[in-house]
Amino acid sequence: MAQRRYPPSRHPVPFPSNRVLEFAIATRPIPKARPRLGRGRTYTPQRTLDYESLIQLAAQAAMARSQLPLFDEPVRVVLSLQFAGRDGTLPTAPGDGDADNLAKSILDAMNSVVWTDDRLVVSLSVSKSCGDADQVRVRVETFAANADINELFDAA
Repeated sequence: MAQRRYPPSRHPVPFPSNRVLEFAIATRPIPKARPRLGRGRTYTPQRTLDYESLIQLAAQAAMARSQLPLFDEPVRVVLSLQFAGRDGTLPTAPGDGDADNLAKSILDAMNSVVWTDDRLVVSLSVSKSCGDADQVRVRVETFAANADINELFDAA
């Protein structure tokens, strides 16, 4: 039987470095807006650009404090997104955004700041809640090569 060949970007990570980065920002989570078309060109809305810049600055500060190099191996990302509102309620109003679009704006902002490319994200958890104030909490950790993804489902 012929040995299966994988693209060069798919390689085993035998010994993950067990690095962890955590930071929080007191800001309302904002979903990634779709590109707009105007005057014959495509552009990203200013609100999205401003939010991604804020996330990028916070990520740069966290990387500087932790003195970590860019993550260049598979990572797990945990996002906790809190919207100002009454405890015990869930942020499901149309203006609160979809979890996938909220994550996309954060992941894109961290490209070349936290990791070389967000394609290194192999596990992503996003939670939305309401609390006293708006807040975005981010945790990035190396993904253990021997981690069994099914354990995440068994724990639920």
